[in-house]
Amino acid sequence: MRGGRERGTMGRLFEEGGVGRVGARGRQQKCRPRDGVSPLNAMSPTAAVSLLMTSWLALGVREVTAQIHDCPLGWVTFNDHCYHFVFYPTQTLEAAVAVCEQDAGYLLSINTEAEHLFISEWLTKQELDRSRRWWTSGIGAGTTLRWEGDGTALTFDTSSKWGEADADKKANLHIVYTFTIATNTFLWNRQPDSEKSPFICEVNRQESFRVTQAQRDFTYGTLYSDVALAPRGPRFTILPESVVVADRVDSTYLECEADSLPPPSYTCWSTVPPEYNHSPLCYRYKRTSTSIIRISSDVDPRYTLTNGRLSLQDPQTPADAGLYYCAAENEFGSINTPAVRVSFGYIGDFSNDPPGSVRAKRYQGTVINCNPPRYNPDASFQWFKGPGANFLRTDLNKYLFMSFNGKLYFSETSLADAGMYHCVVTLTVPPGQRFATVQPPSKTSLGIELIVEGDVATDFGPEIHNDFPAVFPTVPLRGQQLRVECLAYGSLPLYYTWSRDNGPVPDKAWYLEDNRVLILPDVQLEDAGNYTCNVQRKSSTSHAKSISLVIEAAPFFMFPLRDQHVDIDSQVSIRCHAGGVPAPTYAWQKNGQPLTSTPGDVEVSGNVVVIKRVDPARHSGMYECSATNLHGTSVSSAQLRVLSFAPTFSKRPLADTMTATIGGNATIICQPDASPSPEMTWSLNDAPLNLVKGAEGRVVLLDNGNLFITQVQMSDQGRYTCTAENLNGRASSTGLLSVVSRTTITVPPRDTHVDVNGSAFLQCQASFDRKQRDLVYVWSFNDVTIDADKDPTFKQSTSDDQLGLYIINTQFEHAGEYRCTALTVDDSVTASAYLTVQGPPSEPAGVLGQVVNGMSVVLIWSVGDSHGADILFFNIEYKSNFNPVWRYKYTQLRTADTLSAEHPDKHTYVVTDLSPGSSYSFRVSAINRYGVGPPSQPSAYLKIPDAAPTKAPEEISIMYSTVGTLAFTWQELSEEDLTGDGVGYKVFWRKKTNNDNGGLWQREVLYGRTDRHVALVGQDNFYLEYEVKVGAFNSLGDGPNSTIFIIMSAEDLPIETPRNVRTGEYNATAFQVFWNKVDTSRQAMRGKLVGFQVNYWWEPEPGTLYSSNVWCDDCEETMVIGVIPNENYWINVQVFNTVGLGPKGEDTFISLLLNPPLLYPEYVMVSSHGPDSVFVQWRGVSIGLLEEPLIGYKASD
Repeated sequence: MRGGRERGTMGRLFEEGGVGRVGARGRQQKCRPRDGVSPLNAMSPTAAVSLLMTSWLALGVREVTAQIHDCPLGWVTFNDHCYHFVFYPTQTLEAAVAVCEQDAGYLLSINTEAEHLFISEWLTKQELDRSRRWWTSGIGAGTTLRWEGDGTALTFDTSSKWGEADADKKANLHIVYTFTIATNTFLWNRQPDSEKSPFICEVNRQESFRVTQAQRDFTYGTLYSDVALAPRGPRFTILPESVVVADRVDSTYLECEADSLPPPSYTCWSTVPPEYNHSPLCYRYKRTSTSIIRISSDVDPRYTLTNGRLSLQDPQTPADAGLYYCAAENEFGSINTPAVRVSFGYIGDFSNDPPGSVRAKRYQGTVINCNPPRYNPDASFQWFKGPGANFLRTDLNKYLFMSFNGKLYFSETSLADAGMYHCVVTLTVPPGQRFATVQPPSKTSLGIELIVEGDVATDFGPEIHNDFPAVFPTVPLRGQQLRVECLAYGSLPLYYTWSRDNGPVPDKAWYLEDNRVLILPDVQLEDAGNYTCNVQRKSSTSHAKSISLVIEAAPFFMFPLRDQHVDIDSQVSIRCHAGGVPAPTYAWQKNGQPLTSTPGDVEVSGNVVVIKRVDPARHSGMYECSATNLHGTSVSSAQLRVLSFAPTFSKRPLADTMTATIGGNATIICQPDASPSPEMTWSLNDAPLNLVKGAEGRVVLLDNGNLFITQVQMSDQGRYTCTAENLNGRASSTGLLSVVSRTTITVPPRDTHVDVNGSAFLQCQASFDRKQRDLVYVWSFNDVTIDADKDPTFKQSTSDDQLGLYIINTQFEHAGEYRCTALTVDDSVTASAYLTVQGPPSEPAGVLGQVVNGMSVVLIWSVGDSHGADILFFNIEYKSNFNPVWRYKYTQLRTADTLSAEHPDKHTYVVTDLSPGSSYSFRVSAINRYGVGPPSQPSAYLKIPDAAPTKAPEEISIMYSTVGTLAFTWQELSEEDLTGDGVGYKVFWRKKTNNDNGGLWQREVLYGRTDRHVALVGQDNFYLEYEVKVGAFNSLGDGPNSTIFIIMSAEDLPIETPRNVRTGEYNATAFQVFWNKVDTSRQAMRGKLVGFQVNYWWEPEPGTLYSSNVWCDDCEETMVIGVIPNENYWINVQVFNTVGLGPKGEDTFISLLLNPPLLYPEYVMVSSHGPDSVFVQWRGVSIGLLEEPLIGYKASD
C-alpha cells in the first residue's frame, strides 16, 4: 500500500485535517474545527509550515547529547575529524573549496602538532608522486596565519613545518603540503591559487553524517513539492548604490529589492505583529553618534518610502549626508544590504594668484601642471588654449597628451605652442556610484603661460617621462576598467608598443591615443604583472620602461552562503569564503543584528560560525556574512531552518512493487522526511525483523536506515514495512518485494534537482545472481555512454550501500536524462531519471524587432529555461553598424513591464531614443534570484530611417589664422549622429554687439565631413568678438544649431612701441630695464598684449643680438640676467601678441658693474662669546682692479 500508515502528531495532522495537541501523558487529542472549517485549511501555507515544524515544542524537555558519527566510506578517521584525500581530478584552490563544500566539509585546517604529523605521515606513505602539492586552507604569515576552512588562527609553533626557505613569509599565497627531500616527509610550502593540485577535505565527526545525507531544500518538512513555491526568507536581487549629489537637484533615490515567499516587507510593521521586533526597511547612520534613525516621512516629509525605493526630495547637506542601508524581512528573518553613502560632491575654486609661466626649449618636451583645487569625490580634466575656449584635440595634435593625472604633456614644442593654457576641472564620480546632478560642476583655471625659447631643431629622444608608465585608477581594483598611460619626449613620429613579462597582454585589451594608452576592461587578479611600454623613433632609437600592475580587490564571494535545513540539536557549521586583496575580515549578523560568540552555544571564528546544538527558537533565521577590507564590504546571506517534525512518507513512500533476483543483492530504500533523523525498524509480512545497525548477517540494517539483503532467496519475498520514529511521532510505509530469476534494479535513480556548480548523486542498485554471473553498471546521458575515467565531471560510486553516479560541478549542459543499465552476460535492465540544474536563466530566444514611429523599436522575445526560479528582470543591450561594442540600453527591467496583452506568451519592450540613419542589433538577458543569465543571440540589424540630424556640434573653439579672418573648429558629429547621407555643416557668424538682437548672421554651407572653417572678415576687423554657431545637415534636412560661442577674429601685428626706456644696475651680471606704461587698447595692440621682449647686444659685437621675454600684460619693468660684468650693452624693448612683435623702441645704453669679490675669507676661527653668541675671526680679502669696492662681510651659520 502506497504511503502505508502514519502515526504521531504529524501523521494525524495529515490524516484528519485538524490541529493536534499533546496531553500530559502524550495522548493525541483531536481539536475539532469550528464551523466545519479545518484550522489547517484556514491558515496561510507559511503559517501551516511554521506550525508543522514547531509541533515538537509541546513534547517536553529533551535529553540529547552530541552524537559522534563514524566517518563516511572513503574518508580517513583521526581523532574527532574525518579526512578525504582527493587525488583526482586535481583542482584550483577555488574549485577545491567548492568540492569540499559540496561534501558538507571544508578544505583542510591544521589545529595541532598531532594533526600535522598525521597528514604528513599519511601523504608520505600514500602519495607516490613526490612532485605533487596538496591544497590546504592556510593563508597569511606569522601572527596573521589562519585557516580559512574552520576560521581558526594558528595555535602552535610552525618553525619546523616549512619545507622551503622564506615560504613562511609569502603571506598572500595559500599553504600546500609538498614533499621535502631533506626530511623525507611532506611539509608546508606555498603556491598560487590558480595552480591545479590534489586536496584534502575535512569534516567534524559530529557533522560527518551530512556527507551522505540526502540533499535537503526548502520543500523539506513542508507541504510543498515544488521548491519554487516553497516559503523562504528574503534574498536581495537589487542592491542600492552610493549617490553623490552635486549642485542643487530636485530629488534623488536609493533602491533595493528582495525576493522571498511570502514577499518581503519593506516597512516596519505592515505585515509583522508588534511583538515581532525586526528592523524596519531603511535606516541611516547618524554622523554624530552610533545610533540609527529609521527613515520615513514621519522623520522628514522630504522622504518617501515605496517598497524598496527611498526617494529624497530637495537633498541637503549635512542633514542627508551619511550611511544608509536597506533591510528586507518576512516571517523567516531579516537581512541588510551593505551600507551605501549619500554624499555631496564639491569642487573648490582655483587660486586668484596668477600661476607662474612654464618655459620650454623649442623642439623639446615639456609639461604644464593643472594644480587643481580641492574636489570630492573625483574629477576629470580638459585643457583649452587662448582667450577663447579653444579646446585641445590630441587626435589632431599627436604631440599633445592629456593625462588622467590632469597634466598636459608636449612630446616636443614649437613656437606655435606658446600661449596661455587653461585647465578645466569637472566633477565626476568613481565607478559603482551614481551622480545626482543636472550638470556636473566645473571650474576653469587662470591662464598658464607657455614660453617657447630657442631656435635649434635637432632630433632627440625618445625619452619616457618620469611620470610614466602610470595606471588609473592609481589603486587598480578587480572589475574596473584600467587605463595604463605612457608618454615620451622626442621628435615625432614616435611609435608605442606594449608587452607583459609574465605572458601576453590580455586579449581583451585595446588601445587609444596612438597606443599611448592601454585599456584593460574588467580587470581580474590574473591580469597583474609587469607591463612594459616601448617607444621607438625611426629604426634604431628606442626607450622602454615598465610598471608593476598590482590588482587589488574589494571582497567578493567565491561561493555564497548555503541555505541549510538541519535537525534540531545537531551541530551546524556555517562558512563563507571571500576573496579580496588585501585579505578581508569577517563579521556576522543574524536577522540584521550582530552575531558574536556565546560560550557553549555559538562560536564565531573569522569566516566560520559553529552552533553546538541548534534550537529553532534561538537559531532559526537569516544569517549574513560580511567581508570587509579597505576597498569595501560585500555581504552574503542564507537561511538556517532548524527542523523538528514527525516522520512522513508523503513525498517518498516505499515503492508499491519491487523486484530482486535470486542469489543477488537488494536494497530497499526508506527515506521519509523527518527531523531529527528517525530510528528505522523493518518488518516482513508484519513480522518484526529485529535488526540492529552494524550487526552482520544476510539481512542488514544500514546506518542510513535502508534495508540491505544479500544472497536473495524466495523466502525474502513479501510485504516490507519501514517504520520511522523520532521524538515527534512515527510513520510507516509498505511495499511488495517480488523475487525473480532475472536481473532487476532494486534502487532506480530518481528525478533530482541541483544548483549550478553543485554536485548531484543518482543512485542505482541492481539485484542479480552473484554466484552465476557478474554485473557491470553502464551510465548514459541523453543516450550517450558516459566514460567516467575520461570525463572528471562524472564519478561512479562502487560502495555496496551507495551505488550510483556523481555529477561534479554540475553545469546547465549536464541537465537531461540519465539512464542506468545493469548488464550481465545473460540479460540487462535499465532505469532512468531526469536531472534538473537550477541557476541563472538561460538566454532568451527569438529576439525580433520592428521599427515604429521612425525613431523607436519594439522588441519581442521569448524566455528560455528559467532554471528553477522565476525571472525577475531583463537587461537589453544594443550595438550599431557604426559602433560594434555592446552597450546597455536598459538594465533590470521588471518582468511585469515587459508583458503584453497582444503577445501573452512573449515579452515586449519599446526601445526609444535611437539615432536615425543607424542600424541597430539588440540582445536580451534574463535575471532570476540566482543571477544574470547569458545574453540571447543578437537580433537582425534594424535600420532606423534616415532623418535630419538630432544633435548639434559641440566644443566650438578658436583656431589661429591670419589677420582679416575668423577661424574656428568644432567637435565633428560621430557617424552615428549624422543620421543620413549628404552630410555637411552650416556655419553662422556675426560681429558681437551690445544690442540684444545683434546683427545679421552671415552663413556658409560646407559639404562633406569637416571640423573647421575660416571666414573672411576684413583687415580692419582684427581681434573682435564674433558670435559663432554651427549646425549639421544631411539630405533630409537641417539639424539643430549649437549654442552660441564667442570667438575672437585673428590678430594683427602690434603698432605700439614702449617709450622712455631706461636702465638700472643690479649687480655685475644683471641689470634692470624700465619703460612707461604702454597703450593696451585694441587699436594699439591689434590684439591682446601677451608680453614684452627686451633685446640687448654687447657693444663690441653689435651683430650679436640677445633677447629676454617678459610674459605679462601690465608690467613696466624686468630684469636681464646672465650678462658679462664690466661690459657695455645697448637695449631696446618691443611688445608682442600671439601674432608677433611690434616696432622696436629707442636704444638705451648701460655700463655694467665690476666683478664681485673674487676671493673668499680664510682662516675662519669661531670661539665662545657668551651663552647665546660666538666670536668669529677670519683673514680679510684684497680687492683687484676689476672688482667693485668692498662694502663688508656677511656671516651665516
